[in-house]
Amino acid sequence: MDRTSFLSLAGFFTVLLIPAVGWAQVPVNDSCAFATPLTVNATADCPFQGVAGDNSQATFWGIEPICDGGSSLGYADVWYSFNSGNATEVDIELLIGTIADWGVEVLDSCDGNSVVCFTWPLLSSTAQVVPNTSYLLRVFTNLDFDDPGTFNICVSSMAPPPDCEGANVKTSDQQTLLFVCSDGIPDPITMANTSPSLPPSEYGYVITDTMGIIEFADISGVFDADTLRVDEHWVHGFSYIGNISGNVPGNRLNDIETDGSCIDFSDNYVQLFVELCTSVPLVTAEGWSVYGLGSDRLLVEHPSVSAGFSLEIVDLMGRTCHQKGYRSSGDRTLIELPIGMAAGMHVVRVLHAGVPVAVIRVLL
Repeated sequence: MDRTSFLSLAGFFTVLLIPAVGWAQVPVNDSCAFATPLTVNATADCPFQGVAGDNSQATFWGIEPICDGGSSLGYADVWYSFNSGNATEVDIELLIGTIADWGVEVLDSCDGNSVVCFTWPLLSSTAQVVPNTSYLLRVFTNLDFDDPGTFNICVSSMAPPPDCEGANVKTSDQQTLLFVCSDGIPDPITMANTSPSLPPSEYGYVITDTMGIIEFADISGVFDADTLRVDEHWVHGFSYIGNISGNVPGNRLNDIETDGSCIDFSDNYVQLFVELCTSVPLVTAEGWSVYGLGSDRLLVEHPSVSAGFSLEIVDLMGRTCHQKGYRSSGDRTLIELPIGMAAGMHVVRVLHAGVPVAVIRVLL
Protein backbone atom coordinates (compact mmCIF):
# COMPACT_ATOMS: atom_id res chain seq x y z
CA MET A 1 0.00 0.00 0.00
CA ASP A 2 1.50 3.34 -0.96
CA ARG A 3 1.63 6.53 1.27
CA THR A 4 -1.26 8.16 -0.46
CA SER A 5 -3.57 5.17 -0.03
CA PHE A 6 -2.56 4.80 3.61
CA LEU A 7 -3.25 8.43 4.43
CA SER A 8 -6.58 8.29 2.65
CA LEU A 9 -7.58 5.19 4.57
CA ALA A 10 -6.40 6.67 7.86
CA GLY A 11 -8.40 9.77 7.19
CA PHE A 12 -11.48 7.67 6.47
CA PHE A 13 -11.21 5.85 9.78
CA THR A 14 -10.54 9.11 11.59
CA VAL A 15 -13.83 10.52 10.33
CA LEU A 16 -15.63 7.37 11.37
CA LEU A 17 -14.09 7.45 14.82
CA ILE A 18 -15.00 11.05 15.64
CA PRO A 19 -18.50 10.23 16.97
CA ALA A 20 -17.20 7.23 18.83
CA VAL A 21 -14.74 9.20 20.94
CA GLY A 22 -17.24 12.04 21.58
CA TRP A 23 -15.40 14.87 19.88
CA ALA A 24 -17.33 18.17 19.71
CA GLN A 25 -19.49 18.68 16.66
CA VAL A 26 -20.24 21.76 14.61
CA PRO A 27 -23.35 23.30 16.22
CA VAL A 28 -26.69 22.86 14.49
CA ASN A 29 -27.11 26.66 14.20
CA ASP A 30 -23.70 27.12 12.57
CA SER A 31 -25.34 28.83 9.59
CA CYS A 32 -28.14 31.33 9.14
CA ALA A 33 -30.27 28.75 7.33
CA PHE A 34 -30.52 26.71 10.55
CA ALA A 35 -30.91 29.57 13.03
CA THR A 36 -32.26 28.59 16.45
CA PRO A 37 -35.57 30.35 17.25
CA LEU A 38 -35.58 32.62 20.31
CA THR A 39 -38.58 33.73 22.34
CA VAL A 40 -38.94 37.45 23.06
CA ASN A 41 -39.16 37.49 26.85
CA ALA A 42 -40.50 40.01 29.31
CA THR A 43 -37.82 42.52 30.32
CA ALA A 44 -37.59 41.20 33.88
CA ASP A 45 -36.81 37.66 32.62
CA CYS A 46 -33.53 38.53 30.92
CA PRO A 47 -30.72 37.63 30.90
CA PHE A 48 -31.38 34.61 33.14
CA GLN A 49 -34.14 33.09 31.00
CA GLY A 50 -31.91 33.12 27.95
CA VAL A 51 -30.97 30.23 25.67
CA ALA A 52 -27.64 28.45 26.19
CA GLY A 53 -25.22 28.60 23.28
CA ASP A 54 -21.70 27.55 22.38
CA ASN A 55 -19.62 28.67 19.40
CA SER A 56 -16.51 26.66 20.34
CA GLN A 57 -16.77 24.48 17.23
CA ALA A 58 -18.59 26.96 15.02
CA THR A 59 -17.39 28.07 11.62
CA PHE A 60 -18.00 31.42 9.95
CA TRP A 61 -21.03 32.03 7.77
CA GLY A 62 -22.00 35.22 5.95
CA ILE A 63 -20.47 38.66 5.77
CA GLU A 64 -18.18 40.18 8.38
CA PRO A 65 -19.90 41.79 11.38
CA ILE A 66 -20.36 45.51 10.80
CA CYS A 67 -18.96 46.38 14.24
CA ASP A 68 -15.94 44.05 14.12
CA GLY A 69 -14.72 43.95 10.54
CA GLY A 70 -11.32 42.51 9.69
CA SER A 71 -9.91 39.27 11.07
CA SER A 72 -6.89 37.28 9.84
CA LEU A 73 -7.98 34.13 11.67
CA GLY A 74 -11.67 34.57 10.92
CA TYR A 75 -14.77 34.31 13.09
CA ALA A 76 -16.75 31.61 14.84
CA ASP A 77 -20.47 32.41 14.80
CA VAL A 78 -23.77 30.76 15.67
CA TRP A 79 -27.18 31.98 14.51
CA TYR A 80 -30.56 32.66 16.09
CA SER A 81 -33.88 34.10 14.94
CA PHE A 82 -36.76 35.94 16.63
CA ASN A 83 -39.99 37.72 15.73
CA SER A 84 -40.50 41.20 17.15
CA GLY A 85 -44.22 40.68 17.85
CA ASN A 86 -45.82 43.92 19.06
CA ALA A 87 -42.49 45.46 20.07
CA THR A 88 -40.91 48.50 18.45
CA GLU A 89 -37.62 47.85 20.24
CA VAL A 90 -36.02 44.81 21.81
CA ASP A 91 -33.17 44.40 24.27
CA ILE A 92 -30.39 41.92 23.49
CA GLU A 93 -28.47 40.62 26.52
CA LEU A 94 -25.55 38.23 26.73
CA LEU A 95 -24.63 36.22 29.83
CA ILE A 96 -20.99 35.09 29.61
CA GLY A 97 -19.86 31.50 30.18
CA THR A 98 -16.46 30.41 28.82
CA ILE A 99 -16.54 32.65 25.75
CA ALA A 100 -13.58 35.06 25.98
CA ASP A 101 -14.22 37.37 23.02
CA TRP A 102 -17.70 38.07 21.78
CA GLY A 103 -19.91 40.13 19.60
CA VAL A 104 -23.63 40.16 18.82
CA GLU A 105 -25.29 41.40 15.65
CA VAL A 106 -28.97 41.62 14.66
CA LEU A 107 -29.75 41.63 10.93
CA ASP A 108 -32.96 41.99 8.97
CA SER A 109 -32.04 38.94 6.84
CA CYS A 110 -29.22 36.42 6.55
CA ASP A 111 -27.02 38.70 4.43
CA GLY A 112 -29.04 41.85 4.94
CA ASN A 113 -28.76 45.11 6.86
CA SER A 114 -27.32 45.30 10.36
CA VAL A 115 -29.88 46.56 12.86
CA VAL A 116 -27.60 46.65 15.90
CA CYS A 117 -24.11 45.30 16.60
CA PHE A 118 -21.94 45.32 19.72
CA THR A 119 -18.71 43.62 20.85
CA TRP A 120 -16.62 42.96 23.95
CA PRO A 121 -16.82 44.32 26.63
CA LEU A 122 -20.49 45.28 26.10
CA LEU A 123 -23.06 42.73 27.19
CA SER A 124 -26.29 44.31 25.96
CA SER A 125 -27.83 46.69 23.47
CA THR A 126 -31.25 47.80 22.21
CA ALA A 127 -32.47 47.24 18.66
CA GLN A 128 -35.16 49.34 17.00
CA VAL A 129 -37.44 46.90 15.21
CA VAL A 130 -40.57 46.81 13.08
CA PRO A 131 -43.49 45.06 14.82
CA ASN A 132 -44.35 41.53 13.68
CA THR A 133 -41.10 41.16 11.73
CA SER A 134 -38.57 38.31 11.72
CA TYR A 135 -34.91 39.07 12.48
CA LEU A 136 -31.64 37.12 12.56
CA LEU A 137 -29.13 37.32 15.39
CA ARG A 138 -25.63 35.94 15.53
CA VAL A 139 -23.18 35.56 18.39
CA PHE A 140 -19.60 35.59 17.15
CA THR A 141 -15.98 35.53 18.26
CA ASN A 142 -13.18 37.32 16.41
CA LEU A 143 -10.48 34.66 16.61
CA ASP A 144 -7.75 37.31 16.32
CA PHE A 145 -8.55 38.42 19.86
CA ASP A 146 -9.55 35.41 21.97
CA ASP A 147 -11.38 32.10 22.16
CA PRO A 148 -15.03 31.20 21.54
CA GLY A 149 -17.02 29.37 24.20
CA THR A 150 -20.33 29.11 26.05
CA PHE A 151 -22.88 31.84 26.76
CA ASN A 152 -26.59 32.55 27.23
CA ILE A 153 -28.40 34.84 24.79
CA CYS A 154 -31.67 36.54 25.75
CA VAL A 155 -34.04 38.82 23.82
CA SER A 156 -36.70 40.85 25.64
CA SER A 157 -39.09 43.75 25.23
CA MET A 158 -41.31 45.83 27.42
CA ALA A 159 -44.85 44.50 27.46
CA PRO A 160 -47.01 46.58 25.10
CA PRO A 161 -49.59 48.78 26.83
CA PRO A 162 -53.02 47.19 27.23
CA ASP A 163 -55.60 48.06 24.58
CA CYS A 164 -57.75 49.75 27.24
CA GLU A 165 -56.46 50.92 30.61
CA GLY A 166 -58.48 53.39 32.67
CA ALA A 167 -55.47 54.20 34.90
CA ASN A 168 -55.97 57.38 36.98
CA VAL A 169 -57.77 60.66 36.43
CA LYS A 170 -56.96 64.16 37.63
CA THR A 171 -57.52 67.71 36.49
CA SER A 172 -55.15 69.36 34.06
CA ASP A 173 -53.49 71.07 37.05
CA GLN A 174 -52.99 67.73 38.84
CA GLN A 175 -55.88 67.99 41.33
CA THR A 176 -58.08 65.14 42.57
CA LEU A 177 -60.06 67.16 45.14
CA LEU A 178 -61.89 70.33 44.09
CA PHE A 179 -64.17 72.89 45.74
CA VAL A 180 -66.32 75.15 43.60
CA CYS A 181 -68.59 77.98 44.66
CA SER A 182 -71.91 78.00 42.78
CA ASP A 183 -72.43 81.66 41.89
CA GLY A 184 -73.42 81.77 38.22
CA ILE A 185 -69.84 82.46 37.15
CA PRO A 186 -68.33 79.71 34.96
CA ASP A 187 -65.85 77.38 36.62
CA PRO A 188 -64.30 75.46 33.67
CA ILE A 189 -62.65 72.17 34.56
CA THR A 190 -60.33 70.29 32.19
CA MET A 191 -59.65 66.64 32.92
CA ALA A 192 -56.51 64.60 32.28
CA ASN A 193 -55.51 60.96 32.70
CA THR A 194 -52.48 58.68 32.98
CA SER A 195 -53.65 55.92 30.60
CA PRO A 196 -50.81 54.39 28.55
CA SER A 197 -53.20 52.90 25.97
CA LEU A 198 -52.56 53.82 22.35
CA PRO A 199 -54.93 54.47 19.41
CA PRO A 200 -57.38 53.18 18.41
CA SER A 201 -58.15 53.39 22.14
CA GLU A 202 -59.92 56.60 23.19
CA TYR A 203 -60.58 58.16 26.59
CA GLY A 204 -63.76 59.62 28.02
CA TYR A 205 -65.10 61.06 31.27
CA VAL A 206 -68.41 60.92 33.12
CA ILE A 207 -69.73 62.66 36.26
CA THR A 208 -71.73 60.70 38.82
CA ASP A 209 -73.11 61.25 42.29
CA THR A 210 -71.60 59.38 45.23
CA MET A 211 -73.85 56.39 44.45
CA GLY A 212 -72.48 55.99 40.93
CA ILE A 213 -75.55 57.44 39.16
CA ILE A 214 -74.61 59.35 36.01
CA GLU A 215 -75.35 63.07 36.19
CA PHE A 216 -73.39 64.50 33.27
CA ALA A 217 -72.49 62.37 30.30
CA ASP A 218 -70.37 64.60 28.03
CA ILE A 219 -67.20 62.48 27.72
CA SER A 220 -64.94 65.22 26.33
CA GLY A 221 -63.38 65.97 29.73
CA VAL A 222 -64.10 69.73 29.62
CA PHE A 223 -67.09 70.99 31.62
CA ASP A 224 -68.38 73.92 33.68
CA ALA A 225 -68.59 72.90 37.34
CA ASP A 226 -70.85 75.87 38.08
CA THR A 227 -73.66 74.16 36.15
CA LEU A 228 -73.70 71.19 38.57
CA ARG A 229 -76.07 71.12 41.52
CA VAL A 230 -74.80 71.92 45.00
CA ASP A 231 -73.53 68.57 46.23
CA GLU A 232 -70.59 66.18 46.05
CA HIS A 233 -69.78 64.79 42.59
CA TRP A 234 -67.31 62.20 41.29
CA VAL A 235 -65.58 62.51 37.92
CA HIS A 236 -64.58 59.11 36.49
CA GLY A 237 -62.60 58.25 33.38
CA PHE A 238 -62.68 55.28 31.04
CA SER A 239 -60.52 53.96 28.22
CA TYR A 240 -62.38 52.30 25.37
CA ILE A 241 -62.37 51.10 21.79
CA GLY A 242 -65.51 51.39 19.66
CA ASN A 243 -68.77 53.29 20.10
CA ILE A 244 -70.01 54.09 23.59
CA SER A 245 -73.59 53.51 24.75
CA GLY A 246 -75.37 53.73 28.10
CA ASN A 247 -73.75 57.02 29.13
CA VAL A 248 -77.11 58.60 29.90
CA PRO A 249 -78.02 60.63 33.01
CA GLY A 250 -79.88 58.38 35.41
CA ASN A 251 -77.98 55.24 34.38
CA ARG A 252 -75.36 53.72 36.61
CA LEU A 253 -71.66 54.01 35.83
CA ASN A 254 -71.39 50.31 34.97
CA ASP A 255 -74.21 50.70 32.41
CA ILE A 256 -71.68 52.31 30.06
CA GLU A 257 -70.69 49.82 27.36
CA THR A 258 -68.90 49.72 24.03
CA ASP A 259 -69.46 47.78 20.82
CA GLY A 260 -65.67 47.54 20.49
CA SER A 261 -63.18 45.13 21.99
CA CYS A 262 -62.68 46.69 25.44
CA ILE A 263 -63.57 49.28 28.05
CA ASP A 264 -61.80 49.92 31.36
CA PHE A 265 -62.76 52.46 34.04
CA SER A 266 -60.28 54.59 35.99
CA ASP A 267 -58.96 53.31 39.29
CA ASN A 268 -59.83 56.57 41.01
CA TYR A 269 -62.12 59.58 40.59
CA VAL A 270 -61.83 63.32 41.06
CA GLN A 271 -63.89 64.43 44.04
CA LEU A 272 -65.73 67.67 43.27
CA PHE A 273 -67.66 69.64 45.90
CA VAL A 274 -70.04 72.34 44.63
CA GLU A 275 -70.99 74.71 47.45
CA LEU A 276 -73.35 77.63 47.86
CA CYS A 277 -71.45 80.89 48.02
CA THR A 278 -72.40 81.65 51.63
CA SER A 279 -69.01 81.15 53.23
CA VAL A 280 -66.24 83.67 53.59
CA PRO A 281 -62.91 82.81 51.96
CA LEU A 282 -60.70 80.35 53.82
CA VAL A 283 -58.64 82.27 56.35
CA THR A 284 -56.23 81.55 59.18
CA ALA A 285 -55.32 84.47 61.42
CA GLU A 286 -52.04 84.42 63.31
CA GLY A 287 -52.28 82.12 66.31
CA TRP A 288 -55.52 80.47 65.22
CA SER A 289 -55.93 76.99 63.71
CA VAL A 290 -58.70 74.39 63.43
CA TYR A 291 -58.18 70.65 63.01
CA GLY A 292 -60.67 67.87 62.40
CA LEU A 293 -60.23 64.90 64.76
CA GLY A 294 -62.16 62.08 63.16
CA SER A 295 -65.86 62.60 62.51
CA ASP A 296 -66.99 63.89 65.91
CA ARG A 297 -64.40 66.32 67.32
CA LEU A 298 -62.57 69.50 66.44
CA LEU A 299 -59.46 71.03 67.96
CA VAL A 300 -59.18 74.83 67.98
CA GLU A 301 -55.78 76.36 68.72
CA HIS A 302 -55.89 80.00 69.73
CA PRO A 303 -53.95 82.68 71.63
CA SER A 304 -53.82 81.92 75.36
CA VAL A 305 -55.27 85.36 76.21
CA SER A 306 -58.61 85.22 74.48
CA ALA A 307 -61.94 86.90 74.94
CA GLY A 308 -63.58 83.69 73.82
CA PHE A 309 -64.72 82.72 70.36
CA SER A 310 -67.72 81.38 68.55
CA LEU A 311 -67.76 78.39 66.23
CA GLU A 312 -70.11 77.78 63.33
CA ILE A 313 -70.38 74.67 61.13
CA VAL A 314 -72.14 74.93 57.75
CA ASP A 315 -72.90 72.06 55.33
CA LEU A 316 -72.59 72.17 51.54
CA MET A 317 -76.15 73.46 51.21
CA GLY A 318 -75.30 76.49 53.33
CA ARG A 319 -77.30 75.25 56.32
CA THR A 320 -75.93 75.89 59.79
CA CYS A 321 -75.43 72.56 61.55
CA HIS A 322 -73.82 73.80 64.74
CA GLN A 323 -73.26 77.21 66.35
CA LYS A 324 -71.94 77.86 69.84
CA GLY A 325 -69.72 80.19 71.86
CA TYR A 326 -66.65 78.94 73.74
CA ARG A 327 -64.27 80.32 76.35
CA SER A 328 -60.95 78.79 77.33
CA SER A 329 -58.15 79.86 79.65
CA GLY A 330 -55.53 77.84 77.76
CA ASP A 331 -54.42 77.89 74.15
CA ARG A 332 -56.43 74.87 72.93
CA THR A 333 -60.08 73.94 73.00
CA LEU A 334 -61.37 70.45 72.22
CA ILE A 335 -64.90 70.59 70.85
CA GLU A 336 -67.23 67.61 70.89
CA LEU A 337 -69.64 67.82 67.96
CA PRO A 338 -73.32 67.12 68.44
CA ILE A 339 -74.53 63.58 67.83
CA GLY A 340 -76.51 63.05 64.64
CA MET A 341 -74.78 65.63 62.50
CA ALA A 342 -74.87 64.52 58.85
CA ALA A 343 -71.62 63.07 57.53
CA GLY A 344 -69.86 64.85 54.68
CA MET A 345 -67.85 67.94 53.87
CA HIS A 346 -68.49 70.99 56.07
CA VAL A 347 -67.18 74.52 56.42
CA VAL A 348 -66.01 75.38 59.94
CA ARG A 349 -65.81 79.07 60.87
CA VAL A 350 -64.19 80.42 64.03
CA LEU A 351 -65.01 84.05 64.92
CA HIS A 352 -63.27 86.17 67.54
CA ALA A 353 -64.82 89.48 68.41
CA GLY A 354 -67.09 89.05 65.41
CA VAL A 355 -64.18 88.64 62.98
CA PRO A 356 -63.42 85.34 61.17
CA VAL A 357 -60.03 84.12 62.41
CA ALA A 358 -60.10 80.57 61.05
CA VAL A 359 -62.15 79.06 58.26
CA ILE A 360 -61.51 75.52 56.98
CA ARG A 361 -63.26 72.72 55.16
CA VAL A 362 -63.48 69.51 57.16
CA LEU A 363 -64.79 66.08 56.22
CA LEU A 364 -66.87 64.98 59.22
